[in-house]
Amino acid sequence: MTKQTLFILALLLAMAATGKAPAATGDAGSCAQRFFYGGNIGMVFSDDHTRLSAAPLAGFRIFPDWSAGLQLALEYYAYDYLLNGQTATAKSYGIGGGLFTRYELPISFLRQAGSGLYAHAEYDYMHHRWHYNGNQPDRNNNRQSLLVGAGAYIPLGGRSRIALTALWELWHSDSAPYSSAPVIRIGIQF
Repeated sequence: MTKQTLFILALLLAMAATGKAPAATGDAGSCAQRFFYGGNIGMVFSDDHTRLSAAPLAGFRIFPDWSAGLQLALEYYAYDYLLNGQTATAKSYGIGGGLFTRYELPISFLRQAGSGLYAHAEYDYMHHRWHYNGNQPDRNNNRQSLLVGAGAYIPLGGRSRIALTALWELWHSDSAPYSSAPVIRIGIQF
């Protein structure tokens, strides 16, 4: 883990242990009300790529408009490629996780309705095991990515809401795992 990752984790743990968060304008609720959990499912489809993912998450509302958290991820990824003039398929099963942060736009009429718009950024790390149907051996691969995008909350009642998010990859450490298509996620948050 990087020093920045450890710092964010230590900050979140310290706030949870003390029951306090940094002072902010507005009311974000008690410490227990600042925690949220949920998960996302994601999908990317293009001409030659398919990606499906599931990611449970937990977060903390640091300020009324800003939250951060951790997520685990399970992923299936497949793409077609040419091998000796014929189409072959590579499939991967991955496990990993990352850190995310969201900034909710302070639009009062949306908040009063229980909905909202947000900007989202995340660092993502995945370990993949690749299987090929060609004459290539299986291999392991580690990937790091930085994704940014935006989303909207749709209220379900109480603290529950659906989170719809579109993300684009800014940086990755190996061959493009997301292609150029946006990553669309549908999640639920409690």
